[in-house]
Amino acid sequence: MSARRRPRRLEVAMKRLLMISPMPLYPANDGGRVRIRELATHLSDRYDVHVSAPAGGDPPLDAPFTLHETPSHGARQFADARVPWRIAEIVRHVRPDALMLEYVWLGLHAAPIARLHRLPLLVDAWDVATTRLRRAGSKLWPLVSAYERLVLRTASRVFAVSDVDRRSLVELGAPAAATSIVPNGVDTRAYRPGSDADRQMVRARLGVGDGERMLLFFGQLSYAPNADAVDVLARAIMPRLPDSYRLFVAGRGPVEELRARYGGRRVAFVGPVDSLVPYLAAADAVPVPIRHGSGTRLKILESVACGVPTVSTPVGCEGIDVGLCGGTLIVRSVMAGFADAIQEAAMMPHRQPGDAFAGTYDWRSIAERIAI
Repeated sequence: MSARRRPRRLEVAMKRLLMISPMPLYPANDGGRVRIRELATHLSDRYDVHVSAPAGGDPPLDAPFTLHETPSHGARQFADARVPWRIAEIVRHVRPDALMLEYVWLGLHAAPIARLHRLPLLVDAWDVATTRLRRAGSKLWPLVSAYERLVLRTASRVFAVSDVDRRSLVELGAPAAATSIVPNGVDTRAYRPGSDADRQMVRARLGVGDGERMLLFFGQLSYAPNADAVDVLARAIMPRLPDSYRLFVAGRGPVEELRARYGGRRVAFVGPVDSLVPYLAAADAVPVPIRHGSGTRLKILESVACGVPTVSTPVGCEGIDVGLCGGTLIVRSVMAGFADAIQEAAMMPHRQPGDAFAGTYDWRSIAERIAI
């Protein structure tokens, strides 16, 4: 029986890259879309970058990469025969030097195309579904694990967002010597400490009174780890805090359902916002009681970049160097002192982290780690 062939190794300098995304890039309203868009943007400084993705919002006219539309969304992409045909068509047209699979879900389509054209297949594994589902107690994790193993064994190179994820990916079959850490990041030019005017404007709009402490949680609220965090905050943590503490939740998702379940004077849902920076300026602290999931939470990097005292669980801040966060990131277990840590954080001043934080977590620096 002959050995299974991998796509050829990266032997020459690459000129053209095709990134294969399972989700629209626009609007960039969740962490996966933000990562793909930012990497595509900054890799374009060195390469001719093309991105295949399902239809979404219109990209800006000055986007530095070329976007190619693919059919179907979500799980339908698995069974839609048009998807691999369209990706193959894009490959023939673009003639890339390598394929970069964003997340593993389209690996079933991308791996055979990479093999057919003898192209290296890079896998940007910013979420390890096996880890996320196993932590959540889902019965689906063995099936998902089998699929991730199948895809990862075809990869020439794999990128993980944390050391925890790297170990999990290698256990799933990723090539150990070719699996490196490319963490999540933040646009440090956009996420900076807000002004006092922003702070006062948002607090007045939300009705936060003098002497009240404003807590802010934000993210895609239909994402299970975020929904669980909201439940923990509303049911377990807020009752342990003084009445002067109020929680505001921003983000897309089932806002009306959540408002009906948890809403009141002390827990309010503001829905999606155009910019988080003024809300971060208004917040006294950002609690992130994430109990399951994988990857690295962009919300923590964004909060820290804006200088807001942030309290996270160990799972929530996996992959983040706490020492680079300028003393604004406190790590506690949900069951051991999380509410006390929130009160400690809410008394701290906003403090922008130093240059080492930007040098490590700005998307420009992160894109430079992808040497193709």
